[in-house]
Order: sequence, then structure tokens, then C-alpha cells
Amino acid sequence: MAAGLASAVPTARAQSPVVLQRELLYLLAEINYQLFLARRQDERLLLALAALQLQALNPTLSTVAGTAMNVAGINESSEAMSCPVFVGTGTLLGEDTCLWSKVTGQRTNQFSTDTDSVGLRIGGQAELAPGWFLGGTLSTGTSWQQAEGTNTTARGQSAGGSVAVKRVQGPWLLAGALGFSTTWNRMTRQGVGLANGQMVQADINASFAGLRLRGAYDFAFDGWYVRPRLDVAASYTWMPGFTETGPAGGVFSYAAQNKIGAMLAPIVELGGRIDLGERTILRPYLAAGPQFVPDNTWKVVASFTGPLSYIGSFSQTFVGPSVLATVEAGLQLYDAQGLDLRAEYKLAAGYSILSQTASLRLGWRF
Repeated sequence: MAAGLASAVPTARAQSPVVLQRELLYLLAEINYQLFLARRQDERLLLALAALQLQALNPTLSTVAGTAMNVAGINESSEAMSCPVFVGTGTLLGEDTCLWSKVTGQRTNQFSTDTDSVGLRIGGQAELAPGWFLGGTLSTGTSWQQAEGTNTTARGQSAGGSVAVKRVQGPWLLAGALGFSTTWNRMTRQGVGLANGQMVQADINASFAGLRLRGAYDFAFDGWYVRPRLDVAASYTWMPGFTETGPAGGVFSYAAQNKIGAMLAPIVELGGRIDLGERTILRPYLAAGPQFVPDNTWKVVASFTGPLSYIGSFSQTFVGPSVLATVEAGLQLYDAQGLDLRAEYKLAAGYSILSQTASLRLGWRF
């Protein structure tokens, strides 16, 4: 009996305050660990929500950056490429000295983001020496964007210009053009995380430059012609970093991005000549071909600001089509004494993208 009581005493002493303190520390450590796991779970949830939001924003950001088709600066350079007229009474195309203005409307849908834009462009070219032409353009425009099924919208203004040098010799046309443009955009979206349900805004600027080289050869027939051409182009896109404005804990900060792109477009143009009188000529034409755009991607890297900035950054990559089908159809009506009127429709279609452009150009040839 005494032995039994003696053996019980150390056990009671084993539950002394020192041991209880140590067990309490273990318990506190376990509680802290569980809180840490819960916090990490919340962080992972916020990152997942942010990634989903960025995935929804990415088509809009890519459109703002002009990289979905990777042709913003490239297309600007192409505007200075063309002031065609028939040589003499045949169907061989040549170039002329001219001034012109052009109004353009465009609608593009890419990955459920609609973009509507209108633009005004003026340009002209002059013959510096026999067969050598120097041309240029200036442009301005406004665009509106709406991501389908979301509250994400954007509105932008743009300005740009281009310069081109052409060499025309018989059926051959060789040309090179350099284009540039810049955009200012205001994006509005619905916040996530601590800003869930509230509106967040951001001002986004982007700049582009494009270089295009073109070679074309005319096969002239009686009343009609075939002009195969090859365009090779390169572009550079730069979008500085920016931070949204809105409720603390629910806005993103975006890293600066830049992108070098390329484009190859073999096109065949089929056209005709219809003499409507002694001085008036109608040129209907249709051109079609593929446009290859390798590595047509745009990666956006973002992070939370304010109290959630410790979570770190997250990213999404937008993958645009690598091949587009393009179609151009137009009517050019011009007077041998100078007046030149052209209506044109362009279509570009590829994986998850459809872009349509209509334009009306009024010019005067010298």
C-alpha cells in the first residue's frame, strides 16, 4: 500500500507547472500553426480569385496592348503603302502623287471581349524621282471595350503616324514603311477580395512601332489583273507598369511589359478595270490570304497592393491566334483629272477572334 502511494507521488509531480507550461506552449504552437494554415488557405483563395479576375481581364489588357493580332504598329505602317492608279489605258498598276483622308470603323471580338473603334487618318505621297515615292500618314482614334458577362470596360484614345518609301518599276512594286502609335486607356472593373463588388479603375498607356516590307508583282490582262504580294513585318509593343485605384486591399499593381512580334502575309489580289467614261475609272478588287503571327502571346504579371501586398505576384498569359485568314474587298472610283474615292472592307479571322473594318477614303491625285 505504502509502495503504491510512493509510486504515485512522482506521477503527480510529473504534472507540475513546468510540464503544464511546456504542454501549453505545445498547444499554443499548434494553434498558431493552424492559424498559419488558415491564413495560407485564405491567401491561396485570394490568389485563386485574383488569378481568375486576371484571366477575365487579360483579353481586355491584351487588346489595350494591341497584341491579340500583334498588328497595331504593323497596320499603321501599311496605311502609307497604297496610292494606286492604272498606268495608261491598261491594267498595270502604278503609283501617283496624292493627298487623301480616310474614316474607319472597326469591330473586333476576341475571347469574349468586344472592341469598337472609329478613326480618322490623313496621308499623302509625292514622287521624288522617276519611280521613287515618299509617303506618310497621321491618325487619331477612339475605342470602346466591353468584356462579355463582366463589368469590365475600357475606353481609349490613340494617335499615330507612318512613313513609307516605294520603288515602282514596270510590274514590280518594292516598298518599306515604318509606323508608330500610342494609346491612352481608362479601364474599369469590379474588384475582388477586400474590394469585392466595388469598382476599380486604371489608366493604361501603350506604345507600338512596326516595320513592314512589301514586294508585289502585277500580271496585267485585258480588263483585269492579278497582283500577288508578300508582306514581312516586325513590331514592338511597350506597356509601362501601372497601379489601379480603388478600395485598399482590392486593387492590383501591374508590371511593365514589352513584346517583339513578327508577321508574314502572302496575299493575292484580283482586280479589274471598268471605264465609266472618258475620264472616270472604276477598280473593283478582292485580296485574300493567310497572315502568320508566330509567338502571338501576351503575359500580364500583377500583385495586390496595400495590406495584401505580402502575398506576392501572380500572372496570366493570353495566347492569340498564330494564323489568321484575311480578306480585303474594295471599290476605287477615280477621275483621270484627280478625284479619288475608295470604299473598303477588311476581315481578319482566327482562333477566338473576328475583326471587321470598313473605311471610306477621299483623295486627290496630282
